[in-house]
Amino acid sequence: MTYAAVNAVCGLAAGVAAALYGAWPSASASLAWAAVGAYTLVVCLRRKVRPAPVVAVECSSSAA
Repeated sequence: MTYAAVNAVCGLAAGVAAALYGAWPSASASLAWAAVGAYTLVVCLRRKVRPAPVVAVECSSSAA
């Protein structure tokens, strides 16, 4: 949930900063990213479940 919140806040801040400088493609991409983060945060809060932790998986290569 922390990651989603940081994504939403930083995406919003980057979008506003880009809009102030007139970089509209960057502003729209950042605001879209903020929307994704906000959506994820809302879903997590509604379910009251923390996202599953990322688990490292070891890969073994068998070169013959």
